[in-house]
Amino acid sequence: MKTDTATEAVDSAEKSFWIPEERLHGLKDKIDKLAKRAAKLGCGSISYVVGETQYRKRSGAESNKVDAFVAVTVTGTSPRLGGWSFAATIEHLGADGNLIRARPDAKIDLAAYRTAAQVCDHCKTTRRRTETYVVQHEDGRIARVGSNCLRDFLGHKDPQAVASMFQYILDAFGAADAEESYGSGGGASRYFDLGEYLAYVAEMIIRVGYVSSAQARERESDSTAGMALSAMFAKPTKDNPKIYPSDTACDFATRALAYAKQEFAAKADAGEEMSDYGWNISVLVRRDVTDYRSAGLAASIIRAYQKTIEREAERAARNNTFFGTVGKREEFKGLRLVKVRDAESQFGVTHIHRFLTPEGRLAVWFSSGARLQEGRVYDLKATVKKHELRTWKDTSENQTVLTRAKVVAEHDFLKAEDVAAPATK
Repeated sequence: MKTDTATEAVDSAEKSFWIPEERLHGLKDKIDKLAKRAAKLGCGSISYVVGETQYRKRSGAESNKVDAFVAVTVTGTSPRLGGWSFAATIEHLGADGNLIRARPDAKIDLAAYRTAAQVCDHCKTTRRRTETYVVQHEDGRIARVGSNCLRDFLGHKDPQAVASMFQYILDAFGAADAEESYGSGGGASRYFDLGEYLAYVAEMIIRVGYVSSAQARERESDSTAGMALSAMFAKPTKDNPKIYPSDTACDFATRALAYAKQEFAAKADAGEEMSDYGWNISVLVRRDVTDYRSAGLAASIIRAYQKTIEREAERAARNNTFFGTVGKREEFKGLRLVKVRDAESQFGVTHIHRFLTPEGRLAVWFSSGARLQEGRVYDLKATVKKHELRTWKDTSENQTVLTRAKVVAEHDFLKAEDVAAPATK
């Protein structure tokens, strides 16, 4: 496509990922194919840069194994037409809602398009469209345009080529995001059952705790979503039998999915105001399937439900009785760690741990060294420093302050008595 004065300005979007080394070749092939298609359009480019390698030690039973992850930065450029640039693609999925794919750097409130009809702001008509495009002018104006109206709206000979370029850029980001979330597993189908996947997510949390994508980057480890996908699609070998979710994990996943449908899907159906996160979860649970691109988002359903249980238990525990004997060193079993907060001072960082006992009593431990995993259940040997009434705003609570705590045993994120042995077949 020949460019004119309306296409001299260029928009560039960039995003970085950590890709399992064994999946790097496949990602390169995908992006190279997209780059070739983009080059034929002559209206932009897609490129990637491979950076450093990180070696991440696995957790749990496979702590003797190390995986290599490679930093990959993907960049996509496309022209602005008459001051307009593409910001998002709205894929219309009917009753399930609209799937919104936006540029990584898009700073537009897209909430209004979640259930929007297939209407074009240019021709003002509503008709069957698979996709519509959200475009933004450099002066801040925003419009949604159907593919058939792009030429008239943007005043360019071949705006559809630029729209295709934009789709290729999003596909490149999506491919890298999928490989990052995928971890080191394998699988043939793009879509898979959401409930089964959540059971694997719960099993991985039982084994090693919840690790978000952001935490995985910081810790140089694999995320929960990646570990769950690897386990779900792994091929068993003699030395490494396939992992199956335990009954505990399956039960928790069932309850978490039911919670998400009630908390997010039902509220979305009722037209209640909700965050972008809540809306995207509602779309996932209405469909009962997910894919690699949405694996990280889906995995967060388990953690969201877990946090809800913990908040309810913590509220119920306020004004409860103390436990333990002040000055005495004892072993306390089944302490659920509901929150960890870091406080900085001139003396360094203090990790403030808040626990709930199986009876619903509150405990706090201030640690300058160890930082335990939020959401896990611990057996601790500790000394009761004091019993205190904590008051803030219009509420108060009794809490037992522990000191010199040492972990005796660590359990999963459910009630201590619900802990089940990992299942293999």
